Amino acid sequence: MGIPYTASRVVGKGVETGRSWWHGYYLQDDWKLSRKLTLNLGVRYEYVSPLVDNLNRRSTFWPLTNDYNSGITPEVLVADPSYCATTTRPCAGVGDVLHLDGISRRAAYRADRNNFAPRFGFAYSMNDKTVIRGGYGIFYTNSQSFLNNFVINRRQPPFAETQQITSSTTTPQINIANPFINASATLVVGTQNINPDFKEGYTQHWNLTVQRQLPKNVSLEAGYVANKGTDLDELVYYNVPTPGPTATIQARRPFPTWGTALSMDPYVTSIYNSLQVKAVRRGQRGMTNLIAYTFAKSIDLSSERGNGDRGGGFSGSGDERNRAGSSRGLSGFDVRHRLVFSSVYELPVGTGKAVLGNAGRVTNKIVGGWEVAFIASAQGGFPYTASMSGDINGDGITDRPDLVGPVSYNTRNPLCYVIDSRNAKCGTSGSAFVNLPASSVRFGSEGRDTLTGPGLFQADVSAGKNTRFGHDERFNLQFRWEAFNFFNRANYNQPAAVVNVASPAFGSITSAGRAREMQFGMRLEF
Repeated sequence: MGIPYTASRVVGKGVETGRSWWHGYYLQDDWKLSRKLTLNLGVRYEYVSPLVDNLNRRSTFWPLTNDYNSGITPEVLVADPSYCATTTRPCAGVGDVLHLDGISRRAAYRADRNNFAPRFGFAYSMNDKTVIRGGYGIFYTNSQSFLNNFVINRRQPPFAETQQITSSTTTPQINIANPFINASATLVVGTQNINPDFKEGYTQHWNLTVQRQLPKNVSLEAGYVANKGTDLDELVYYNVPTPGPTATIQARRPFPTWGTALSMDPYVTSIYNSLQVKAVRRGQRGMTNLIAYTFAKSIDLSSERGNGDRGGGFSGSGDERNRAGSSRGLSGFDVRHRLVFSSVYELPVGTGKAVLGNAGRVTNKIVGGWEVAFIASAQGGFPYTASMSGDINGDGITDRPDLVGPVSYNTRNPLCYVIDSRNAKCGTSGSAFVNLPASSVRFGSEGRDTLTGPGLFQADVSAGKNTRFGHDERFNLQFRWEAFNFFNRANYNQPAAVVNVASPAFGSITSAGRAREMQFGMRLEF
């Protein structure tokens, strides 16, 4: 074995307990105004109490900002200021600085107690074949579980700090037996925080649909379905330096004696609009068919907690990086078109059916009760973002290239899905992207989720048999065979997104989703 070069450890004990109460209360009533019109009215109140520690060991870095001229001395704020005696870092009480009291002081962020969520719906029967339905409602998030996992086991002042030592490559100073000789607390400490202004986000949902009964037992439904998210929470980086030489990242932070402050912030907004059409034909000789189409568009600042752009955004004086401007784009789950077809067919075999309708009891147990099903879905691809390998502009965050033209695709060639001169398989001299120049002190112009990956087609097939037995046939033995991706189609994964590496070539696809899978199962129902 070689000689260790660097070693680090946590000294102290992190916060390992979390306690929070969730309350949910609601009132709801259906009001039939007339033979044709029915209203559904309701209101819900939710309260998730701030997460506290039984020994008041909550702490947070302050201020959570990227402003170089905030005029605030950086420090750790603690629920119980007596813990400040255990650290040499600047430290104060939450109540003294943020003027919080009660449970908010213990949690180091404000209690959010005004989460009222009204609900409204209606159904109007125009005639015996046409119904119009609509509704509106507000739905609050419940961050309790994530916050609990986010703050537990944090290793930060004043309860714990990371010690590290780096050895010389020419004159070893540490060894496996005792790698922490002369180890000391790091000069800078990264922190993990909940923004003191944290609050539960909410989404507003509304829809308007028309359902019409057509001849031949066909039901047609068309509707507008939408939602809007406000104050949804996401992880954000603070104390981030503006672009500059990589060697001076720490010196260029707003607070150079501290590291990156990761914070849970309620800043994400989203908007989703869709046209949804569905037709169902039931009971035609034991067969039910469904076809559904959705045309939709979803835009947000982040689509999944922890996976969004966490640049944080500069404010005040100095270079500006507008968080909304750099992160607003298509949602990671945005699919413009989606078509689904499904069919369930009960085989006409067995007692009372078209085939072997006079079968005896034993024969019927063998040949009756069979059902086959088929479902196929086709949809467009998911958005993704081109990126660059390494920290080109020296702000400690992965960079994006410049977008200088429209993106071209070759959807039939996975080796050159995005047509780009960086990929020899494309045989072209053009490119929609330009690498951010080395040592650049600016941001790339590309937005978030400007590319679209390959679409998807999948067909699943199943067959099953139900056999009833016992007194009054109260038992049912169900056998099922299921095949996923029955035609074994290669549904490609997202193309390579890094523009400044040779392999894999930018825009090429090197992997696919799961191949055909089959499974068998048996279940006894009673």
